[in-house]
Amino acid sequence: LSSSWRGNVNETQKRLEECGFKYKITSATPYCTSRIRGEEIKAWIDDYEKDHEPLESYAILDDDRDMLEEQMRHFVYCDNRHGLTTRECYKAIDILNTAHND
Repeated sequence: LSSSWRGNVNETQKRLEECGFKYKITSATPYCTSRIRGEEIKAWIDDYEKDHEPLESYAILDDDRDMLEEQMRHFVYCDNRHGLTTRECYKAIDILNTAHND
């Protein structure tokens, strides 16, 4: 989870479940001094890959665009006025179904 809601993962999990979310949040990105979301995501990926195989693919869904250049092909912009729409869901699924080697 990389969101302003990550400060309280349990509360975020509860709120998402109330909306029908059926998956468990297993971790959250760290807070970096730069407060650049892309750097926080990169830090999480780097830490994850120390103990696991490299990620085959990942999708970033966010209403902020402060991603790193190499993350842009993984990025799905969600307008904060409309939220997550079917269009963004299909784009994220396409990204996840495509192996990206960064």
